[in-house]
Amino acid sequence: MPSRFDRKIEFPLPNEVARRRILEIHSKKMQVSSEINYDELARSTEDMNGAQLKAVTVEAGMLALRRGARELVHNDFVEGITVVQTKKASALDYFL
Repeated sequence: MPSRFDRKIEFPLPNEVARRRILEIHSKKMQVSSEINYDELARSTEDMNGAQLKAVTVEAGMLALRRGARELVHNDFVEGITVVQTKKASALDYFL
């Protein structure tokens, strides 16, 4: 019996260069410090997809807002990665 979708298409996770670019794109309209090391952030997000990388930038922005900052610093992104990884792990635990 045919299903609504006849084909399953898998997309690989973005490589390091793509992850860096995705983070840059999603933080483009934010006030970010010039000292942000996007290469390090890309290396720290090896197991993330594009949506999760966007979530990292959103979390980083929220963290900066909560502390009353006018611009995002590198540590905001590092903490954003931690938040997204924690949410990802708890979502996986749900299925175990």
